[in-house]
Amino acid sequence: MKKYVFSMLLFLLIGGLDVSAQSTKKLSKVIELKMPESEGTNGAGVAWHPKNKRYYAGFAGNEVFGLAVFKESGEMAWGDGLETMVDLRGLWYNNGAIEGNCYNEGGWFRYTLDDNGEPFTYEVILPGYHQPTEQSAGAFDEKKGLVYFLGENGNVIPYKFEGGVVQDEITLLMGQSTKNGYGSPRDEYNMTTVLYIGEKKAEFALLNVETRTLEYYNKKTGLITKKASFPSDTYLPSRLNLAYANGIVFVFDVDQRIWMGFK
Repeated sequence: MKKYVFSMLLFLLIGGLDVSAQSTKKLSKVIELKMPESEGTNGAGVAWHPKNKRYYAGFAGNEVFGLAVFKESGEMAWGDGLETMVDLRGLWYNNGAIEGNCYNEGGWFRYTLDDNGEPFTYEVILPGYHQPTEQSAGAFDEKKGLVYFLGENGNVIPYKFEGGVVQDEITLLMGQSTKNGYGSPRDEYNMTTVLYIGEKKAEFALLNVETRTLEYYNKKTGLITKKASFPSDTYLPSRLNLAYANGIVFVFDVDQRIWMGFK
């Protein structure tokens, strides 16, 4: 009987450790997108066009700041002289188009691409203020037709793509892997950007700058399901300069002016 009780206690203890202790994957750099010489300091976003096999990346802050297009290898296809044409914040792919959201009341827009995939103009697809904060960078869920933003309270706020109507908030228990755990202060995170990963039980990711980890969250429970750490020499941004495209997490090194891609 004593042996049975001891075995049960050991099982529960190990099970409890498995729930609370999570292994942290080490991310490796797989690609670099070196932005051209242009005005602009902070990176706004990166989007992947799966049909023309191109990455699109731009600076935040002004419509005359630089925009660039890169091949799948990371080599620049177009960049010199290209401008964002909008005060860019978020950037995403949607049904053959590259779209995004702007600063404050700039609305949502769509780039018009030529036959080679180079942006030459844009159109506003939803004017006005359709985001939780002035600096919010959107992430798009093409299957559900939702644009996700990170709210000031740390929750994900979805907006319907058609019409920009706000949907119910998705609670993220920041820093928590168990419901009886302790959360982390919001000032530890990049609070302008939520990454939409789209994996089951790891739909969203937040960058914890303090712990230098990417935290993946379960949409239903709001809890962390896994973590990934960056190399020690990686510049990690406390605002903007963060994106997810083609299964790669991008952080923009403002000194080197390079989007570093990790997997």
